[in-house]
Amino acid sequence: MTCMSSKTRSHDVVYGSREAKKTILAACEKDGVSVEALKGGSRRGRLPGLRVQLAKDLVENHGLTMAETARQLGVTTLAISRIFERNK
Repeated sequence: MTCMSSKTRSHDVVYGSREAKKTILAACEKDGVSVEALKGGSRRGRLPGLRVQLAKDLVENHGLTMAETARQLGVTTLAISRIFERNK
C-alpha cells in the first residue's frame, strides 16, 4: 500500500476543484443556468438533471470524492450518493 503525503493529496484536491469549477461553469453556460442557482439547491426546472450529469462527470471522470462533488454542487453528500444508487 502506498501512502500519499498530505501535500500531494491537498494539491490533487485543489487541482480537482479548479477543474470541477471549470466543468461546472461550462455546463451552466451551456444550459443557461447560473452557477449560483445550481449551488442554491433548488429542485426546479433543469437543475436536478444538470446536477446528476455533473455529479457523474465529476466523480467518474475528474476523480473527485462524493463529498467534494457535493460541496461543488451545493448539495449534501447523501444527495450525491443517491444519484449513484438510482442511476446504476
